[in-house]
Amino acid sequence: MKNFLYRYILKKLMRTDFVLEMSEIEMLGTYNRLNNESTLKLFRYLYTNLLASLAVAKKDEEDLIKGRLLQISGMIDSIETAEEALIKIEAIMERKAKRSKVLEEIKNKLAFRRN
Repeated sequence: MKNFLYRYILKKLMRTDFVLEMSEIEMLGTYNRLNNESTLKLFRYLYTNLLASLAVAKKDEEDLIKGRLLQISGMIDSIETAEEALIKIEAIMERKAKRSKVLEEIKNKLAFRRN
């Protein structure tokens, strides 16, 4: 069952329209949730199988297989770096929240002085 779920998620992630519907943070969150050894093992297994099939592929199939290889390679990289990217995004959002809080306090003080 677990393997079925991984394959389902893989198919969903490889659908361009699914990925385009997601914001960057949602995408990183999805990749971060997939950041476990079983998922990475599955992606690497699929990547290895595609490499093997590329060796015996017909000329007209090569471009399709190369495209899939690039997609899976990109997903592996994304999964491995998603946690770092989310931490950076959270830090940026925290700084923005602090900045807007300070600006709000200044605005309130100015409004209070006018009254």
